[in-house]
Amino acid sequence: MPNSLTAAGTTRLSWSLSNSDSAASQSAGTEQRTTRSITNGTGPGQANVAHSQRITCTGSGSSLSIGGLEIQAFGVTGILAIGTLKELLVNVVSGPTGGFLSLAAPGGITGTRVGVGGQVHWADYAVGATGVAVSLSGGPTGTYTVDLTMVGVGVYAGNA
Repeated sequence: MPNSLTAAGTTRLSWSLSNSDSAASQSAGTEQRTTRSITNGTGPGQANVAHSQRITCTGSGSSLSIGGLEIQAFGVTGILAIGTLKELLVNVVSGPTGGFLSLAAPGGITGTRVGVGGQVHWADYAVGATGVAVSLSGGPTGTYTVDLTMVGVGVYAGNA
């Protein structure tokens, strides 16, 4: 039986600001929210592979080829090859005080600075981005823990 992917995503950012220093209290706020349901396939609004992993890297750099990741899936060690990246979530969980990493990935993501405790979320299900490298580099020397989640179009190949 072929693999089938079901994915859903929600991105939400809300804020509220108030000022009580003036004669009349003032406040403002908003919320921006997007949701998406991704169906199995290879076209617009679709994906057929997904993977999450925690990596450890140094400020001097780490590169992850999404063209051939060795993974554990469905009870076997195999290779996941993502040919078109549709969504990427990078969360820098820990690192040196004041530390940051510079992210480069398919889809025109170059030199995006992500501080410890920060994250970058990129999604383009209309077209996606072809390419095979996600790299993290540049921050102060030290050890960083990073959670990565990738969704895209590709294949799982059994037993690496």
